[in-house]
Order: sequence, then C-alpha cells, then structure tokens
Amino acid sequence: MFESPDIFWTMRKMRSITIRMTRQKLKRFHVKRIYSTLLLSYGALLAAPFIAVFLLLSFWKNSTENYYSEIMKNDLTEGRMAFEKQLDIMCAGAFSVSNDSDLKWVYFLDGLKDGDNNIAALIRCNDMLRQTFADSEHYQNYSVIMKNELIFRKSGMVVGDKFFYDNYCTYQNTDFETWRKQSFESNTWQLFPLEEIDTGERTFQAMTFSYPVRNYIQQEPEANAVVQFLLSKENLEQMFGQLLSRQGGILIYGAEDRLLASLGKINADGDDPENTDLFLSEATGEDIRQIKWNGTDCLVVNQTSEENGMHFAAVLPMAVVMQNFQRIRRAAWLILFTGAVLEIGLGCCFALRYSKPIHNLIDNMQGFFMLEDREIHKTENISEYEYLEKGVHALLDDYQSLNAMLQEKTVKERRNFLTLLMNGEFDTELNIIEEAAHAGIRLVQKDYYVLVFGSEEGEKLLSAAKKCAETETEQIWYPVDPTHVALLQYCTEENPMEPLLVGEQTAEKLKQLGAEEVYVGIGSCYTEKREIVFSYQQALYCSDKGKIEKQNVVEYSRELWKRNMPWYPLEMEEKLQAATKNGNSEQVKEIFIKIREENLGKIHLSANGGKVVISGITSTLIRMCNNMAESMETEQLLEKVQTEQSFPKALEVLETQFLRLCEENYHSRSRKSEIYYQKLEEYLEKNYGNPSLGVPMVAEEFGLSENYFSIFFKETMGKSFSSYLEKLRLEKAKKLIAEGKWDMETIAQMVGYGSSATFRRAFKRAYGIAPSAWKE
Repeated sequence: MFESPDIFWTMRKMRSITIRMTRQKLKRFHVKRIYSTLLLSYGALLAAPFIAVFLLLSFWKNSTENYYSEIMKNDLTEGRMAFEKQLDIMCAGAFSVSNDSDLKWVYFLDGLKDGDNNIAALIRCNDMLRQTFADSEHYQNYSVIMKNELIFRKSGMVVGDKFFYDNYCTYQNTDFETWRKQSFESNTWQLFPLEEIDTGERTFQAMTFSYPVRNYIQQEPEANAVVQFLLSKENLEQMFGQLLSRQGGILIYGAEDRLLASLGKINADGDDPENTDLFLSEATGEDIRQIKWNGTDCLVVNQTSEENGMHFAAVLPMAVVMQNFQRIRRAAWLILFTGAVLEIGLGCCFALRYSKPIHNLIDNMQGFFMLEDREIHKTENISEYEYLEKGVHALLDDYQSLNAMLQEKTVKERRNFLTLLMNGEFDTELNIIEEAAHAGIRLVQKDYYVLVFGSEEGEKLLSAAKKCAETETEQIWYPVDPTHVALLQYCTEENPMEPLLVGEQTAEKLKQLGAEEVYVGIGSCYTEKREIVFSYQQALYCSDKGKIEKQNVVEYSRELWKRNMPWYPLEMEEKLQAATKNGNSEQVKEIFIKIREENLGKIHLSANGGKVVISGITSTLIRMCNNMAESMETEQLLEKVQTEQSFPKALEVLETQFLRLCEENYHSRSRKSEIYYQKLEEYLEKNYGNPSLGVPMVAEEFGLSENYFSIFFKETMGKSFSSYLEKLRLEKAKKLIAEGKWDMETIAQMVGYGSSATFRRAFKRAYGIAPSAWKE
C-alpha cells in the first residue's frame, strides 16, 4: 500500500524539522556548557578575594592575640619585678633595725613610768628609726610595734597597741584582735590584703607589710616586735601602670592563693574559690590562656614569683585586644562586598558590549586556518566557542612545537660551544665571547675555573645535573661523558676558599637530587678564557683521582700544596715559552707573578726547592735562546743567575731576560704559529699515551710533510718533537708514580712507552734517578 504524495512530503518535512531542532539543541547545549564553565570561572574569581581576606584576617587575629600576649607578659614582668624590689627593700630595712642593740634593749622594758630614766634611750631609738626609714618613697608610714606596747612611728612614739590601732592604724575589714594576732604570731614576713586604713591623717587603701622580730633561741609564741610598712594602692597602680593604662586589671595572690590585691577594672572575690581557680593556673612559671568571666572573654597571663611563691595575674578583656582588629575586619568585608557588586556589574557590561568582538575573532581565526590549509572548519555541529577552543589549541600546539625546536637548537649550540671551549679550539678571547653570546652564555667575569663531577652511577649523575641546571639557570653545565659532568664557574679574589665551597655545596645538591657517590675535581682559576681548557683537564684529572682514592673533593692547587713540590709545571713552562715567542710581555709578567705566588706565597718553598725551580726556568730560557739563535752566552747567564743568593732575586734576573726576548719576538710571532701551537698542545695532550705516536702520525694529522713538520714543531713549541713528547710522557708518569697505585710496567704503557725498560732508561736520562728510586 503506497502513501499519498502529500503524506510523504509532510513526513519528510517533519523529519527535516526534527533533525534541525536536534542540531539546534546540541548547539545550545554546547553553548550552555561553555557559558557554565565561564560562569564557574568568574565565580571562582569573585570568591578568591573573599577566601584570601578570610585567611589573612584569621592570621591577623592570631597575630594580634600573640602580640597582646607578649605585651601583657612584658608589662606584668616589669610590674612584678618592681613589686618584688619594693618587698626586698622593706625586708632589708626591717632586718637592719631588728639587729639594733638599743632596740633589742627596748624589747624588755616593762612600760614607761613618770620620771623614768629610759626616756633618753627611747628617744635615741626613735631618732635611729627616723634616719633608717627617712626614704619615704620606699618606707611609707612605718611603725615598730613592741610586745611591751611601745610603738615607734614616723610622727612620734605612743604607748598601747590598742590606742595605736584605734587612732593611727584603723583597718576597715580587720578588727584589733585579728590584726594583733596576725602581726605577732607570724614566723616570717607577710602581706595583709589591700583595704582601707585610717592613719589619723588620711584614709586610703593600702597593703600592709609586716615583719616579725623574734628571738628564735627562746621560741616564744609571739614576736618581740613587729616592723610594718603601708604599701598604698597608688604605688601599686604606678608599678603596674602600663597594664592598667590598657584597661586591664592586676590580681596579686599570696603563696596560699589568697587574694591580696585587685587593681584596675577587674574585681575578683578572694574568698570565692571558683574565681581563684579561674584566674590562677596550675602550671608553674608562666601561662597564657583565655577565660570567660562574668560573660566576658578575657586574656589572662599568669606569673609565679620564684623568690616568695606569690602569684600575679594580668587580665585584659578580649574586646580591648581585638578593638582595632574588629574595625579593620568590618572595613575589609565592606570593601570586598562593594568590590564584588562592582565586578558583577562590570561583568554584565562586558558580556553585553564585547560579544561582537568574540564573533569577529572567530571569523578571523577561521580565515587563518583556511589559509593555513587546516582541517578545522566551522560546521553546524560545532559551536563558536568550541571552534574558538580548537583554534586556540591548534595555535598552542604550533607554539609548543616551535618552542621545543628552538630549545633543542639552543641546547645543541650551547653544547657545541662548550665542547670547543673545553677542547681549546678557539683562537682569541673575542671569538670565545662572541660564540658564547651566540649560544646564550654570558662570560663576563674576570676569572673562571671548571669543576668536574664523576660517579659510577652515570645516569643518576646526569639526571641530577639536568635537574640542577633547570633550577639554577645561571649555571653552565657540560656533560663530558656517561660518568662525568662539568660545571664552569667564575671565581673572585676576595674568597680563596670559594671553589672548594662551591664544589662541596654542588656535590651535596646533586646527591639530594638523586646522584650517588659524587667525586668532585676542581681545576685552577684562569683569567684568559682560552686557558679554561687547562682548568678542565685539571678538574677531570682530580675527579678521577678522587674516585680512585675515595676522596669526595680534590682541588688541583691543594694537591700541589700537599706534596710541597717546587711549582713549575709543564703547562706553565709551555705558557712561558709561548708568551715569550709571541712577544706578550704582560703575560710573561703574570706568569712570573704566578710562580712567585705558588712557590713563595702558598707553600714557602725551601732553598733547595727554589734551586730546582730556577734551574727549570733557566733551562727553558737557554733552550729558547738556542732554538731561536739568540746571541746570549749560556755561561754568562748561568753565572749571573748563580751569583744571586736568594730565590726572589734569581727570579727577577730570569724575568728580565724573558722580557728582553719578548721585545725581540714581538713582531716575529705569526697568527698561524699560535693556532698550531694550541692545536699541537691539545693533540699531544690527548694522544701521548698512544705508543704509535710519532712524527709521521702527527704530520699526517696536520697535513704536513715529515721534514717540514719537524722544523715547524721546533719553531712553534720551542723544542724538537721527540724531546717535547718525552718530557710530556715523563711528567705524566711522575704524577702516576706519585699516586702509587700502579706498577712500573702499567705506568709505562699508560704514558705510551712500549716496554718498561725503555721507560726506565728515559726516566733516568731525564732526571738522573730510576723511577723506583724517585718514588721512594
């Protein structure tokens, strides 16, 4: 049964509408998802300041509490020390009068009668007490009350303790019997609580200090006399004035937790044990805590006197402590809410005004990708925001790919430069600086040295060095081989120990980053950047030496000091020859300064050692003169050097001769000779251990004939090829012998000799003794 055309077209139209509506719903879903993400991000941005302010206010609140706790503690300590000082003064005054002989005599008088002959003695005692207690600031309203009812006071003497109590010392809360019992039956000094006292002249609040004078031999129930002082409330408030000025309060308790005084706005009932437990802490020494008293939060600081066991409590309402904090908190929240309202308003304005530029950005991005022949096209199934997201991801991928290529290129250029630098391939200082800048390395310091780190766990070492280079971008690292990595550092003249410290610190850091058993070799500092290769070779040698001898750090210069050997190494001799042949007088002077520093300043070379150095330098000078056909009489030179008795004077003579040769060779040294000198030096340094090394092998390497190479080598290096190679091998052999780890057969093979017999003959011919004897 066939459907009618109208029904068919109607169903097709409905299906088309359904598909279109589905696509629109999907698109709206994508747009809603993007808007939801943006809304969440915007909400997070709004919430971030509130969270930050909440955390800052919490920190500020704790800091405020700690700050006021410290202030209260300091103020309480200051007041307590002033209070204890006053007690000590009163104790000392009372003790001084208790030992007075006239006063002791008065203890035993049986009252006074008309015409009594003891009046003069009593007057003397009264005068003595006035002089002793003349300092009214510390001895306020003193009174000395005798058991025989004779009372001495500041304004005179009275008879009868009841009369004295009723007229000159009337307590508001303490009756006569209680006062007399507490005064005379005590075995030690005590303090009566703060209360109003009527002295006849005025009524004021004061604490009473009572000091009993006893005869401990007779052990009577009552004291012979009592010395009392009044400590007014005004004086107490002056002692604790700092705390009281902050609207706080002071509570003073006796040794038995009896409340003696309450100062300020805090009133605590001493008879109420709950109040006593509330303000006092069971902890000894010092305690800081918060309490709730009468519905008010308070900050309490407790201190206990080590001398007399009294307790002091400083109380400050938290409303006072947090007064400034509360104002700042209200202002901060007000500003935050105001800012949030403004941000929401600005966000709405932004959404209304800048939706059109976003569409333009999408259109421009679409055109860009179409020009780039990308497969990102706007379709009905992709919303504008998804299209923008994919386009941005594509741009980020391009950027990351390009950045990775640039980084790889930079790393390669950096490594190539360091390889050339460590191998001595550069001709001039300017060339080194320019190539370093091109590779992203700044060599702007004066002196540089090289550290080489070696480890049997090469992969861990290289990984740790890579991590270190990522964190310390200024450091210049160079991977030498699978088990070594080098670090180029600059040094300063202010701290000679700097290379050693840097080596130890860097090795420790490499260990923290995963390296194991790191052996550090440290080369010498060099001013000329072309000589960094020497420091590198020294550091590599020292690292291997440390690995063999199980030394974590080996410094090349210190190895020479330990041996106390005359310092005129082969490399310095070659530098001196090269500088002289090049006519570089400044470098010759620097070399002689270095020779003086190493042999006189550092190791204090002996006279025999100085002769060895002078002999070596003299031999260098004579060989140069002979090779250069200079008109210098050898015998005259030797005689002139030998006439100088001291090592420094002989050095001056030799320096003068070398400087003269410099002047003569100033224009004779060509650039080609200098380049070949460095290359020859490097090639022989690398291949001296090859037994096949000879004139044919080296001449072929440099593309020269054997005859011309022999002549050229002597002109460039200052000696024949065989002499230079033999000396180089023997110097290397001396170092290996000094280490004492190989036999003579092995050493002969390591330095390039075919047999140990040939090595022994060459060694004895050069140094006059056999290798075994030199070792001993």
